[in-house]
Amino acid sequence: MTINSHEPYNTQFFRRVAPVYDFVEVFVSALRKRVAEKVRKSKAKVLDVACGTGNQSIAFANLNHRVIGIDLLCLKI
Repeated sequence: MTINSHEPYNTQFFRRVAPVYDFVEVFVSALRKRVAEKVRKSKAKVLDVACGTGNQSIAFANLNHRVIGIDLLCLKI
């Protein structure tokens, strides 16, 4: 089984979820900030894998960390 064998399912799933994906931000925004604050090093390099719409990446960037976000589906980035 390859990664590409899941691509049609993933694409279809996230296309259905995309309109409401950021709605959960209301519930997790405080948690995102707390996670970002756990990084002790100033201006740390952060790789956000499966970054979705990038909200956690933004939380890191707001604390002056250098962030790269990647996701398999460019629909979300």
